[in-house]
Amino acid sequence: MITIHIPLILRHLSDDAETFQVEGSTVGQCLEELVKAFPGMQASIFSKKGEIHHLIEIFLNSKTAHPDELRRPTVDGDEIHVVTLLSGG
Repeated sequence: MITIHIPLILRHLSDDAETFQVEGSTVGQCLEELVKAFPGMQASIFSKKGEIHHLIEIFLNSKTAHPDELRRPTVDGDEIHVVTLLSGG
């Protein structure tokens, strides 16, 4: 199983779950499973084009998954962190 860590700002969309266990062979498949379980997260994590939203950074095992984060392979025991970026000025 892959563990996805959900940021505090998105937990209202995950029934306040801090983590969620999924199966998938890529980061993209894992995030799709997360969104299937919590459809309200779709617009927060993915752009309309199906890419990672520009205000989201994905880390796989504490290292940035950028670029091509959706295609990064995953194996049992991996951890994905969804991190929200701050913007403004």
